[in-house]
Amino acid sequence: MPTLERLGWAVALLVLMGVAAQLLRVMQRRKAAAAGPLRVGDGEAALIVVVSAHCAICPAQKGVVAQLRQRYPALQVVTLDAEQQLAQVRALSVMTVPTTLLQGAD
Repeated sequence: MPTLERLGWAVALLVLMGVAAQLLRVMQRRKAAAAGPLRVGDGEAALIVVVSAHCAICPAQKGVVAQLRQRYPALQVVTLDAEQQLAQVRALSVMTVPTTLLQGAD
């Protein structure tokens, strides 16, 4: 009987941890929504680049972004640090770095 009791407690603990994790996700989504969407420029196209200091691929992305800036001088480029600007990154539903988004007037 003690084995079944331990199993019951283990299951209850796992359920409790799942509920706590879900509540944490809901709170994070609400915080990201409160930050509001990222607004760039006055209806002009913008390239949004999401990077992180600990990203191994992000430095290579800088070269590509530099080439795009040369090719399209009117293109506005906004760089977001995934760790420093977490609320804005979550509001954009970004799940990984590097991420590059093109935002247009629409």
